[in-house]
Amino acid sequence: MEPWWTLFQRVRSKADANRDGKLTKEEFCNIAAIFEEIEALKAVFGEMDQDRSGTMSFEEMRKKAVTFYTTHADKYDGKRAMHVMNHYAGDKKKGMKEEEFLDIMFKDSC
Repeated sequence: MEPWWTLFQRVRSKADANRDGKLTKEEFCNIAAIFEEIEALKAVFGEMDQDRSGTMSFEEMRKKAVTFYTTHADKYDGKRAMHVMNHYAGDKKKGMKEEEFLDIMFKDSC
């Protein structure tokens, strides 16, 4: 899937608060805030990806896990932050790309 389409779907899904498949005027007005949230999450990912490889390793996640969880658990109901940490369960060599991180953080339910 094209990155622009993924971004479009992510924003549309997040903006459609009542999940009716349409955007009300109020929902449409929240789109700028959604883009700001995406940029903030990209910055969080960038902080965690300490070697700037574009992939967050288990070690990079482990080093920042407590800060990440305590900072973002309330906003993302705790489950999303825990889901990011659980991504590495059983495979410490596994990495996480920015898109995977955003998918988890914007998923409708975890």
